[in-house]
Amino acid sequence: MRISGSVAGWAIAAAMTVGLAAMPAAAKVVIKAGTEVNEKHPVGAGMQWFAKRVDELSKGDIEVKLFLGESLGKAREMVEGLQLGTIDYVTVTAGIVANFAPSHDFFSLPFLWDDGAHLQRVMDGPLSEDLAKSLDEVDIVALGYGTSGARQLYSSKTIGGLDDIKGMKVRTMEVPQIVETWKALGAIPVPVAFAEVYQALQTGVVDGAESSFLGWISMKHYEPAPKGYRINYIDSGRAYMLSKSKAQQIGPERVAILRQATQELIKRVADEYERQDNEAAEKVKSLNAEVIVLDTKPFREAVKPVYEKFKPSLGPKVFERVEAARQP
Repeated sequence: MRISGSVAGWAIAAAMTVGLAAMPAAAKVVIKAGTEVNEKHPVGAGMQWFAKRVDELSKGDIEVKLFLGESLGKAREMVEGLQLGTIDYVTVTAGIVANFAPSHDFFSLPFLWDDGAHLQRVMDGPLSEDLAKSLDEVDIVALGYGTSGARQLYSSKTIGGLDDIKGMKVRTMEVPQIVETWKALGAIPVPVAFAEVYQALQTGVVDGAESSFLGWISMKHYEPAPKGYRINYIDSGRAYMLSKSKAQQIGPERVAILRQATQELIKRVADEYERQDNEAAEKVKSLNAEVIVLDTKPFREAVKPVYEKFKPSLGPKVFERVEAARQP
């Protein structure tokens, strides 16, 4: 039986259609992303937006799966996961990153920044390129740097100035620069895990604590320590990073999408930090607590020995760039 050309052509086309339908669609790229904070934190809220933004920019080609609140491990463990390729994307404070790339050590120095905008001007300049190179050497791709919010002091004690801090037992993070800072201020630094700070304040193990006002309120530290002192003494920065092995796997175009979304995320996080910090200062009024602004000029003078101790290992370039970015 002879088959007409039109029928034969239809049969071939139908067969091709069936064949194409049987082929699986190109799989989307999945990015496993972790951070140490929860969904209410400025970074946690921002990461939820980031996942949607990446989906939008990639037109559905990249899916970001979020793991918040240390569900992939502690901050340091997540950075190790980047190196091993078991985690794709991580954002943690830059002080943690210093354990892998010592070039990041300067973030934990006291009174380094005038404000968050000053930090961002520096991070938008050539210093971030130097930091990125140091991370590349340990198999991590830096996608950007931003604020992690300013850290303050809170206590049940009345503090009018630097003299009132002398001899105080102050809870600190277990970071050398931070410990040395409080020693220079005349306090007795007592490293305490953040989850244990409430009890330490309540039982008198410490007289006060250094943290953000967001942490002060969210952990109810205002109950044993109702006086919050705004000193803005450290912004330890935040690094946004991609696993180098993942970057090689997904290619430069997708990395560019993640970088663009990260840069937008950094701006959103900074705005949210400012909003929540201002909101916290107002909220304490209804919690029988108060916020007091201290003159930090004497504090800045007192911590100069901390710079003398750590500056040689960091080199002059870092500080030159920080100073150049100050507003007149």
